[in-house]
Amino acid sequence: MYHFYDYPKGKVSHIMKLNTTLCALLVIGMLAGCGAEQGPVQVTQTRTVSSPPIPGPPQPAPPPQSHSFGWKAPEGWTQTSPKPMRLVNFQLGPETARAECYISVLQGMGGGVEMNVNRWRGQVGQEPLSPEAIAELPTIPVAGGTGPLIEAATPEDGGAQPLMLLGTMCAREGQGVFVKMIGPKETVLAERERFLEFCRSIQ
Repeated sequence: MYHFYDYPKGKVSHIMKLNTTLCALLVIGMLAGCGAEQGPVQVTQTRTVSSPPIPGPPQPAPPPQSHSFGWKAPEGWTQTSPKPMRLVNFQLGPETARAECYISVLQGMGGGVEMNVNRWRGQVGQEPLSPEAIAELPTIPVAGGTGPLIEAATPEDGGAQPLMLLGTMCAREGQGVFVKMIGPKETVLAERERFLEFCRSIQ
């Protein structure tokens, strides 16, 4: 083994300078490697990240399950184009005083018999009836069951032609069946028996 004191002074100095130079080059190389810019990275695998759903407005409830209905239209009644909330729609009476009659089918009774009776009465300017008075209304056959017969007309004040409505309703297989005729009073009165006949025919 050799020691520095075994070498001549000039040679030792040369070796120390060489070692210092090598150490400096090593440090520079390390620093250069740390600051080097990385080249482009090639993507070899992708993954889709799903975002949580954004809550939207509440969706309407699905329409009620439909049940088949049949009926027999009275002579002189003309079936017209469908309208919203109506299963079938008819026009009747003379051209100068047309009335209409229709069937509506809803999920449930739409607020109950009392509410609907008084809502219809309000449409022709009549006061609401008490539950006791509604219970005493005559009943008629309709859609395989029975329902109250509602008859109401606008007050006659000598002005516009008075309106009148006939109506009934009943529950059937979880649905509410509503039958209503409305129009000029003279036409509705003339068609009253046909209205009752029409209600009896609904099955």
